[in-house]
Amino acid sequence: AIFPLMNDKTLEEAIQLKLETSLPWPLREAYVDWKRVDIGDSKKIAIFITAISKPILDSYLGIFLGGKWRVAACEFHLMSLARLLNIETRAPFIFVLLDEDGAEFGIFHRGMMLSHYLEKADGSGAIGERLGSQARSLTTYAAGELGLKITTIILFDKIGIEHQIAELEKELEFLKTEKRKE
Repeated sequence: AIFPLMNDKTLEEAIQLKLETSLPWPLREAYVDWKRVDIGDSKKIAIFITAISKPILDSYLGIFLGGKWRVAACEFHLMSLARLLNIETRAPFIFVLLDEDGAEFGIFHRGMMLSHYLEKADGSGAIGERLGSQARSLTTYAAGELGLKITTIILFDKIGIEHQIAELEKELEFLKTEKRKE
């Protein structure tokens, strides 16, 4: 979420309001965490917010806790995989993970994930057909809201859509064109 400059108390109230109006369940039924991130704009405050339904996470963790396992952390799939990409030194990029659950997108810059989007698989097998339009939307969001120019998209394909990769490359040709202009 991007906010104008404000004091810490007002920022906490703005984040609370953002959560109350954005979550598909009541805030009291959610685990929430947030972190301020630097986007290089001194006139804006960027906050990366994560939230999950308490019943969903409690059910998931119950499996481990019932087996007397100690849980140290839970994180996005992309965060684990991104550690392999040397993300601290890369220019801003979008990382896409395709798996049986759907497509997970993250915008990364300066070693941090600044935005995350998950598109669940609908069982039709058409998730690959929507990748280009979603990537285009995220590059527009990155430019307009975060002030970042995305020239690279990294795709980790666990479902095998090789037959759609050529079409996806054509749809994302605008990235190559922009890169040549630099």
